[in-house]
Amino acid sequence: MHLSLSFLEGRATRMEGALAMVKSSLEKYGISCTLDLINRTLTISTTEASKEYPDAFEKARHLLQLLTTTNVPPALAIDLALNGKQHEFIEIGFQEGGLCSMYGIKKEQYCKRLKWLTRSVKGIRELTGCDDIYCSASGGTITAVSPSRAGLVAFRKVVLTCIVEDTDPAYFIRKASTRKLKKSIKRLLA
Repeated sequence: MHLSLSFLEGRATRMEGALAMVKSSLEKYGISCTLDLINRTLTISTTEASKEYPDAFEKARHLLQLLTTTNVPPALAIDLALNGKQHEFIEIGFQEGGLCSMYGIKKEQYCKRLKWLTRSVKGIRELTGCDDIYCSASGGTITAVSPSRAGLVAFRKVVLTCIVEDTDPAYFIRKASTRKLKKSIKRLLA
């Protein structure tokens, strides 16, 4: 089996720099990786050794997605895809399976909602307990890394509500801050 994913021209240098690390990580699972800078594609292929790892191709496919469509640093992408570190990867743009294409969201609406998300990344991180959040406007994706599954569920809810339901994430952040303040006042008065 093999799979090729294309990437934007601006990612070529990043891909070239990460290629050695990606190749060595995938070789452990019997997957080969090639980079075509002319056509801007990254290709993975199974080898005989990959039969020992039934989920190797799926992990490699996920790694390709992270590398070609997100701003997640290559070392972290390898850790997320191959080592099973908890993360949430949401396609929010117009690509197949993206929220905008699924819900018929227009480009102007998407741009406004994407600005909300990028402006609120710090607040969303604090609200959900996520370690890192990577938003890629060009790739139409947003990725969060968290030590807890609950944090990732909360992150997904905030992103879906923002993109699909047209709600500024600042609303959730203010609501959570108000809740914390009320709890603090109750403790002080008790």
